[in-house]
Amino acid sequence: QAEHFASDEVVRQTFRVAKCHINGLRSRAFVVLRKLVDAEKLPVALLEQGVVPLGARYLGPAYHDDPVLQLQALWLLGRVASSGASEHMRAVVDHPGVLEQIVRHLGSGDANLSEQAVWAVGNIAGDGAPLRDRLIRVGAVPVVAAMVDDSTRGISLARNACWTLSNLCRSKPPPEIDGIKPAIPTLVRTLRHHDSEVLTDALWACSYVSEHPEGIGLLVKCGAVPVVMTQLTAPENRIVTPAMRVLGNLCSSTHEHTALAMNSGLLQAMPSLLGSPKRSIQKEAAWTLSNILADDVKFVNMVLNQSQLIPTVIQLLSTGTVAYEVRKELIWCLANASETGSATERAGLIAAGATEALIEAFQSVTSRDSRVASAALEGVEVLLEAMKSSDKARFHANVDALQECAPPDDGDTAVSNRYARVLGAVMDHSGSDGDRHSGDDEDGAQPAADGDAESSDAGAWLRP
Repeated sequence: QAEHFASDEVVRQTFRVAKCHINGLRSRAFVVLRKLVDAEKLPVALLEQGVVPLGARYLGPAYHDDPVLQLQALWLLGRVASSGASEHMRAVVDHPGVLEQIVRHLGSGDANLSEQAVWAVGNIAGDGAPLRDRLIRVGAVPVVAAMVDDSTRGISLARNACWTLSNLCRSKPPPEIDGIKPAIPTLVRTLRHHDSEVLTDALWACSYVSEHPEGIGLLVKCGAVPVVMTQLTAPENRIVTPAMRVLGNLCSSTHEHTALAMNSGLLQAMPSLLGSPKRSIQKEAAWTLSNILADDVKFVNMVLNQSQLIPTVIQLLSTGTVAYEVRKELIWCLANASETGSATERAGLIAAGATEALIEAFQSVTSRDSRVASAALEGVEVLLEAMKSSDKARFHANVDALQECAPPDDGDTAVSNRYARVLGAVMDHSGSDGDRHSGDDEDGAQPAADGDAESSDAGAWLRP
C-alpha cells in the first residue's frame, strides 16, 4: 500500500508541474510521465489525474508554436492508446477533438511531430474497423498517402507511413472503397519502392484493396498487375505472399481480370509457387489456380498446355508432407478443371493421371471435409464418364478403386449419398450425364457457379 501511495503521489506532483508555464520544468514533468506510461502496467492514477486531457490540451492549436511540447503530448497520448488495454485506447480516441488533432499533425512542418503523428494513427487504425473508419472520416488517408509519396523525408517516415496506410485499408469488414480510393495511386507507385519493408506493406495494402470488386478495377486501371507480377520472383517470402494474394483476388473477380493475370505471365510462375517451401504461398497459389480452372474452358486448356502445371498438382497431392490446407486447394484444382473442361481437356487430365489422384484424394478427405470430398467425387464422375469409351480397362480399374473408398457408415450423410449416386452413375453405361447436377440436391451440394445446374460443364466452383 505504501508503494501505491508513493506512486500516486508522484503522479499528482508530476501533473502539477506539467501544468505549469515554465518550459524547463514542464519538459521534465513530461519525461517522468513518459516513464510512467512505459511501465509494465499503466498506473491507474495517470488516468484518474487526467493524462488524456493533459495531452489533448498541449496538442491543440494554442500551443502550435511549441512543437517540442506538442511532440511530448502526442507521444504521451500515443503510448497511453497503445498500452494494451482497450479502455485506454477508448479514453484517448473518445476525448473530444483528439483524433482530429492527431490527423492535423500529420501535415506538421516539424519532421519529428509528423512522424510521431503517423505512428499514432497507425496504432489507432490497427485497433480495428470502427477506429479505422473514424480516422478515414476525419481525412487521414490522403494525408498519409502524401507522406508515403514524399521521397524527401527519409526511409523511417516512409516505412511508418506505408505501414499506417496499410492499416487504414485493412480489418473486417473492409472500409468503404470511397474512403481509401485516394490511396490507390500512391500504393501502386510504391510497388516499385527499393525498400523491402515499404514494399511489403504496400503489397499488403493492395491485397486489402483487392478484396473490393471496385478496388480490383482501380488497381488494374492504375497499372498494378504487371508490377505485382514481378514480385512473384522476389527473394523474400514476405513479399511474395501478399503479391500472390493480390493476384488470387484478381482471379476470383471477373473473367477479364483472370485473363489479364494469365496474359501477364501468371501461369509461367505457378510451378515454382506451388513448390514453394512456404505453406502460405503454396496455399495462395493453389487457391488462385483453382479459381482460374473454374472460370473458362480456354483457361483449362492454357493450364494443360503449361506442361509442368497439372503434373505438379498431381505430384503434390501424392506427397504426404503437403499441409492439409494446401491439399484441399489442389483437389479443387483438379475438380474444377474436370468440370470446366471439354472432352479435349478431360482427355488431357485423364492422361496426366487426374482420375487416380482424385480418387485417392477423396479417400483422404472423406471424413474431414464434406464439401471438398463432394468436389473430388464430381471430378471423378466426369473423368470416368469420359474414360468409359476410350479406355475400358482403365475405367474398370478406377471404378474398382472407387468402390474400395466407400465412406464409413458413421460418416457424413451428404458425402455417402453423393458417393452412392456417383458410383451408380458411372457403373451404368447407359446413364445420362444430365443427372449429375440437379438444382435441389438433397445433400446440400452447391450448384454450378453460373447457375446452370443441368450442364455437365457448369459444376466448377469459384471460391472467393
